[in-house]
Amino acid sequence: MTINRPIIFRLFEKKKTNLVNFLEKLSYDIILQIFMNIDRLLKQHQDYFQPRIELQERLMDLSQDNIGSFIEYLISEKFLENKILCSFFLNSLSSAINIRPTKFDLYIQITEEFQENIKNFFSSENLFFEIFQENIVRLKLIKIGLIDKKTLSQISYIDKPTIEFFAKEINDQLSDFFAQKDEKFLKKGNGKERKDIEKLISRVLYTNNVNSKNKSKSDINDLQYDTSNFNEDNTIDNNDQEDDTFDFNKYEELRNFKKNEQILYNIDKIATIIDHDDVSEFQTFLASTNTSINGRVHLSESQEFYFPYSNPTFIEYSMMMGSFNIFKFLFINDAIIKDDYSPRFAIAGGNYEIIHMIEQKIPNSYNEISLCMAVRYHQNQILDYLHETLGINYNYESLSASVRFNNLKAFTESVFSLRENPNIRGIESETILYTCVNFGRIELLKFLCQIDGIDINSKSIGVGWTPLHLATSYHSSEIIKFICSLIQHKTNNQNNDKIDTKMQDTVCNQSAVQNVDVNAKAENGGITPLHIAVKNCDCDLVEYFCSLDTIDVNAENNIGYTPLHFAAQTSFNAFKILCEHPSIDMNHSSKDGDTPLICAILFQNLEVVKFLCSRNDVDFHKKKGDKTPLQISKTFSELHPSSTSQEIYQLIFQRINDLE
Repeated sequence: MTINRPIIFRLFEKKKTNLVNFLEKLSYDIILQIFMNIDRLLKQHQDYFQPRIELQERLMDLSQDNIGSFIEYLISEKFLENKILCSFFLNSLSSAINIRPTKFDLYIQITEEFQENIKNFFSSENLFFEIFQENIVRLKLIKIGLIDKKTLSQISYIDKPTIEFFAKEINDQLSDFFAQKDEKFLKKGNGKERKDIEKLISRVLYTNNVNSKNKSKSDINDLQYDTSNFNEDNTIDNNDQEDDTFDFNKYEELRNFKKNEQILYNIDKIATIIDHDDVSEFQTFLASTNTSINGRVHLSESQEFYFPYSNPTFIEYSMMMGSFNIFKFLFINDAIIKDDYSPRFAIAGGNYEIIHMIEQKIPNSYNEISLCMAVRYHQNQILDYLHETLGINYNYESLSASVRFNNLKAFTESVFSLRENPNIRGIESETILYTCVNFGRIELLKFLCQIDGIDINSKSIGVGWTPLHLATSYHSSEIIKFICSLIQHKTNNQNNDKIDTKMQDTVCNQSAVQNVDVNAKAENGGITPLHIAVKNCDCDLVEYFCSLDTIDVNAENNIGYTPLHFAAQTSFNAFKILCEHPSIDMNHSSKDGDTPLICAILFQNLEVVKFLCSRNDVDFHKKKGDKTPLQISKTFSELHPSSTSQEIYQLIFQRINDLE
């Protein structure tokens, strides 16, 4: 393989100084070194990439005719016999569902065929929260028994669309749902969560009762929980429901499938006609409804996710669905084809004849954006055509798309875009390592960490997080442990979750990453990954971070809060773990004078106050301004009288007396 010298080097060909000559040679040598490094890595790991690329291509090409042979292939290649391979298969399956929605039934059939294998490695929570993100897929997995309804109790109360979607299931097991929610969340001070969820569900079900012909308003009283406390006047506010309700017709649309239960159901008749590629019926529809050939398809909310853009024209929709006969009719009749957008639907659909007809009509209709579109929709044969025939080069954007949309073939082709700068940022302003963490691609992260010059500490443009911050916010424990293992540059032989032995050992032994900073501070707010773990009450990660030799448990954010300040507010369990660290500062003052004790008082964390009163290393006289903790607790109990505030005051009062 060869590498072209960058254009900037050729600018100095006629007149060079010794310095320019030196810098040119040095830069070129570095680029060549990185290029050869990437080439070597791909060859070294071809046994890892090739079978996985084949699996993805077989998934994308799945049909009723070859599903039997595909099942045999999965068994013979042992993709369902260990957790790592099964994880890759399920993530690839999830990607396939997103971009081949017409094959939805086939993908569910495969999942159902191997559900016992899947249950061996993945819990209901793993499947719901980590692998399958589409609610309509989650619903199907509930119906076949792969996801337990109890998992719904772990949905965040701010995830309104998911709660609305599963309102019926949540309502069916409401008591158990809230029992689990209360235990996990109400200790954190989110007492409004139960009420918010109850109110949201009641709105969905109330609209159900109002709109159903078979039910009356009196049916509201049959709900399994009391809605009377939703308003100050103990009534249901109908105006509020009209302003902020989930339309039941749309709800039914989301929950119902076509007779064949495909995910790509259509509420628009013209879309169904185009799906079937019936030119005669299409012409009859246009004539009988006096519809323009440049009309648009009205996509459902679920469908919009799968298309390059919303509200496609008839001809764009026919491109996407590969409906060649209707496309040809519209093409001959001069339906409008927009130079910038329409070709993207053709690429996504992957029909060669349509692609070539667009190419003939619009010169230079395909470009680097088209390449990314082919990556997104796993149209790998079209990818080869764009690159090899039309000369469109892979770049960082195609690499980023390959990671985001889990296209391994495109990844192996695009990774050379890192040769000049492995820490380059694309239009989304993030490095490729950050993108890997954002989409949970640990295999690719491990591979990329072997590239010379790669920076694992490079921060995002928005909040200024490192990949470790992001992984912590996602509770991506496997990614976190991998990144932290790079501190010592050695293989953790205790790790049972290897991708495969060859891949894992090579990454850890030959990592090019240096100086992993586990205490890196975000540009926005100055928090460390440990702050995030504490704030999220993620005690497993708090314990893991505290076990690292390089961790700074007393790191301050921009206002001087340490992780212990955060824990004093939200999590007693995390607080106890932090206090076990030998370097912990129990009395650290923030810039405003807040100590962990004062934070616990202000946030009324009784458990933390009790714990602090039992220790001998807590300073009960350290002031915030001119106020001691005792004075602060007394003032709080007077302004906000409650049994908790009174008990906190008495505890501190008694502890000070005991110390004196």
